[in-house]
Amino acid sequence: MKYYILISALLAAGHSSSLGAKQSCSGWAYTSSNSNLVNPFEFGTDASNEKAYGCRVQNGNEIVPGHYSFSTRACRIAVAGREIVATAGVFVLDNAGSANLHFQPSEGLPQWGEAIQGGSTANGEPLYAIRCLATVDGRAAWLAGRYQDSTRAAVGAWGGLEVPCNAGSVQFLVCD
Repeated sequence: MKYYILISALLAAGHSSSLGAKQSCSGWAYTSSNSNLVNPFEFGTDASNEKAYGCRVQNGNEIVPGHYSFSTRACRIAVAGREIVATAGVFVLDNAGSANLHFQPSEGLPQWGEAIQGGSTANGEPLYAIRCLATVDGRAAWLAGRYQDSTRAAVGAWGGLEVPCNAGSVQFLVCD
């Protein structure tokens, strides 16, 4: 049986929630992008064909997961139909302890709560770290993004817009 852990919604550098987690699932955390990142976790390749890494940033009272680019040193998040490109207060998912992080198609998850929480809404609802295929500039790209259960929305960010995920392509970040 797989064991999944949830990350807390705190933005404290190096903080991860691993209470009761298997040893293979400890050693990862959202870490300040200004720190020496040991093993940033790759989410895929964005629409510009650059490697994209998991990140999150505070936006008002929300903590929103998205994708990080080393060339721009920015975290792109999708909020209210648009893309926000943040360069301050960015936290990158660092797998320094080589935990068994991987992506699981949504059909394979017994419950939404088994996915890794990458952030939260202003009222505390979890926002899950995902990657998905999205059509960007006429081609398919894997975008890191978020899933919100109450709205059933799975989105990424690119080109100034909130980009909806292609049906059936959502993959949740898990650890086992």
